[in-house]
Amino acid sequence: MILTVAASIAAAACYAVASLLQQEAAAAAPGERSLRLSLLTHLAGRPRWLLGIVADLSGFALQLTALASGSLVLVQALLVVGLLLALPLGAARAGGRMRGVDWLGALALCGGLALLTEADPESGRDPSLAGWIVVGLFTLGPALLLMLDSGRAGTVGRPMRLAAAAGLVWAGTAALSKTTADLLADGFGAAVGTWEPYTLLVVALWGMVLNQSAFQAGSLAASLPTLTAAEPLACAVIGPVFFHEQLNASPARTAAAFLAIAAGIVVLARSPLVLAFHGDEPSDQAAGRYLV
Repeated sequence: MILTVAASIAAAACYAVASLLQQEAAAAAPGERSLRLSLLTHLAGRPRWLLGIVADLSGFALQLTALASGSLVLVQALLVVGLLLALPLGAARAGGRMRGVDWLGALALCGGLALLTEADPESGRDPSLAGWIVVGLFTLGPALLLMLDSGRAGTVGRPMRLAAAAGLVWAGTAALSKTTADLLADGFGAAVGTWEPYTLLVVALWGMVLNQSAFQAGSLAASLPTLTAAEPLACAVIGPVFFHEQLNASPARTAAAFLAIAAGIVVLARSPLVLAFHGDEPSDQAAGRYLV
């Protein structure tokens, strides 16, 4: 359990740094490259973005380590700690700061997700092929609909919808990563001969395009809270239903968790951290203080 928690928190820190570096690079990318593979090739020529990829890969290695010893629900929920690192880091780099209410929103979001972490790390088994098909429909299907609908959203809604789509895709990759980690524990040969690692690479590529498009469309505060919430929420369903992990949260605790998560997202969505990026904050001085 100590290894699981330590590796998860270290992965969260790596992902926070990666999000900060990647959003700064993606925000400067041409708008016509959104949702295209050419966005990735464009960003690949930016040193800042490449540093973010190094941080991402480090976080993924630590996440795999955590998943090898812990439950999907627990690991994915612990990763939300990165939100509390990424948002203030982004504000500090822009010479601004987070307001008290922004901190409350971030803490409400993280606290709500923490309420969903009660899974037995010793329980669980990999899904059947039919189970994997349902996992795909549960995560990738809604992600595709959100992606297609993002073009009709406003300047604040677009990064949130793309972030939600990316979060659902990352939930699918987390499930595939859990199985891949279990296979690697049995030896590299056991993993090479199965379909899961290759599917993981393809789905992760789609998730990367969605993720960077969300970063390109708005500030870190506009996309990261939704991205952070969508993945563990989906995993809170995938873990118990498809991996048969024991989730001990009561109905009242679960309801409180979802209310806290919703409140956190609403607070952060209305923050000047988001509005200043899109020009909805009338004061230039306010934009300078709060822009991420």
